[in-house]
Amino acid sequence: SGAITYLSYHGGAGNEQLVRLFVNSAGQLVITGNTDSADYPRTEEPLRGETSSFPFTPFPAFDMFVTTLNPDGSLASSLLIGGPLADTLIYAAPGKDTSITLFGVANPGFPGSTRDIFQIFPSFVVAQLTP
Repeated sequence: SGAITYLSYHGGAGNEQLVRLFVNSAGQLVITGNTDSADYPRTEEPLRGETSSFPFTPFPAFDMFVTTLNPDGSLASSLLIGGPLADTLIYAAPGKDTSITLFGVANPGFPGSTRDIFQIFPSFVVAQLTP
């Protein structure tokens, strides 16, 4: 009673913003949010969209993150998703299995975007993934 099961720190040298956390059907803790840390811990290569030589980034280039911890607190998976501009996760919802639905604001250059990188008007994005 009152004992800590595990205590874990996840983040990089920059800023992290928690959006939502929940336990999935496998008993894993899913942590979702936004980061501008280039060294945010991850288990796979980031899911990137268009990479261009955009002349400047008007805001911090935040990416969305989905991090999953095993019941013992060890890192199961961690993924960054974003393009060269600031992309922002607004909400994350668990699926019936271990899938996750993400809803956010994505700028041109986000993975799957067909918009020109110099169109600076963001769009909404909905994505479903299974870590």
